[in-house]
Amino acid sequence: MNHAVFFNVHCLGQRRPPGPYRIATILRNEGWDIEVIDFCNSWKLEELQELAKARITSKTKFVGFGVMFDMWNSPGHMETFSIWLKEKYPDVKQVLGGQYPPVHTATCIDYFITGYAEHAIIELVKVFAGSKQESEIKFDPLHKGTKKLINGNKDYPSFPMKDLMISYQDRDFIHQDEWLTIEFSRGCKFKCPYCTYPILGVKGDYSRDADDAYRQLQETYDKFGVTNYFVADETFNDRTAKIEKFAGAVKQLSFDPWFSGFIRADLLVSREEDWQPLLEMGFLGQFYGIETFNYKSAKAIKKGMHSDKLKDGLLRVKDYFKNNGRKLYRGNIAQIIGLPFETKETAASSLKWLEENWIGEAVTVVPLEIPTDPKVDILSEMSLNWEALGYEKLETDSPEFPEHHGIKNGHMNSNMFWKNKHMTYFEAMKMADNWKLQSEKNRILGVGSFALDFPMSRGMSLEQALEYRLPPTYSNTYDEHLMCVRDTIVVDYINRKLSL
Repeated sequence: MNHAVFFNVHCLGQRRPPGPYRIATILRNEGWDIEVIDFCNSWKLEELQELAKARITSKTKFVGFGVMFDMWNSPGHMETFSIWLKEKYPDVKQVLGGQYPPVHTATCIDYFITGYAEHAIIELVKVFAGSKQESEIKFDPLHKGTKKLINGNKDYPSFPMKDLMISYQDRDFIHQDEWLTIEFSRGCKFKCPYCTYPILGVKGDYSRDADDAYRQLQETYDKFGVTNYFVADETFNDRTAKIEKFAGAVKQLSFDPWFSGFIRADLLVSREEDWQPLLEMGFLGQFYGIETFNYKSAKAIKKGMHSDKLKDGLLRVKDYFKNNGRKLYRGNIAQIIGLPFETKETAASSLKWLEENWIGEAVTVVPLEIPTDPKVDILSEMSLNWEALGYEKLETDSPEFPEHHGIKNGHMNSNMFWKNKHMTYFEAMKMADNWKLQSEKNRILGVGSFALDFPMSRGMSLEQALEYRLPPTYSNTYDEHLMCVRDTIVVDYINRKLSL
């Protein structure tokens, strides 16, 4: 049997990214033996090397690395590990996959796959098994590097898919309070101008089979007792029929799940008939990408419900789900500072309303990001039309560009530092940072439904996680945990993996 090891490049401060598990499930169905190794940014280099020596045999055709955004952190210990693997096992191929094009050097990676990878990986492993020539694989000529990049979304599209099953194994050592990820569909029917998701404007039913979702949820509960899930869909409530379809599947489960995911607020407010099936399926962690309460700005990003109607509706939604759910509700409202027509005053007004009316729930505030390089980023509609929308590039020698701006390069490393007649990118970022620090310090709001992965990864129950508070030094504390956490959960996981 052909064999491979997948290294999930993340750490304890995140939920387990599902990509390597999804690809492992696909390849196991093709007859491969695949083991997934988690929390790799928290392993010591010598521990990774010890595990590799124990796992890699003459049957090992390749090792895979799954990255959530750009967690490779080159130069870092994963790059060092990759180099060591190439020196010790030169015939074992290395494949790195993630949703975004690679922005790191990754000098010893043989193949990159970007986007959804099910169909791409099936074709690539045929090369490793000797049944296909590399020349038959489609590689993306746009990639900026010298390595071979397969654009899964363009050349091997894996959407829509009726089977999105992820099957976990006992050797994954999942504990019951973890928050895993599930997909109910791929693709979004909307085309928000700032959105970089690659599958927009879809028509019809892009959702998986209801029985397929039921089997994944029930199997994982039966094996590990897991009940909490992050929903990866870009918009879960895009169609009433979809909500009812999966609410029906959930009714068949032997347990009550709790789901958190993206819910489009204007649809939720205008379609009260969707409230009951959402409630019945336990979709009580609701992340609303409202972005702004300035009506002119909302219309510019194709979210045209009047702000007064939206605000009133949100309060009714909150009361309904808080008072009727079998489990706890958490509403998380997203705000983007710097959208077209948004001023500092209108942004401050939106935040003021939230401070006064959204007490106990959560708010996520971020500056507007405009990626500009198609070689390393997925571009939004705004990326292609920013000049027409009144934005200018803020050059580094401009007096408006802070000397010590503190920008860290993330996966979107082509984000434009912008300005318009109302504010600069850095002013928008300062507003977002000030809101986060002020709300944490004063304990105005609860932890966001998406941020629950941090406390839940520490074995907290849902109820404990919803009451969890990081200290006022939120940013530094969280960054430190993201990169170097080695608490009892990680150490226990590593020891159990090494003892297999």
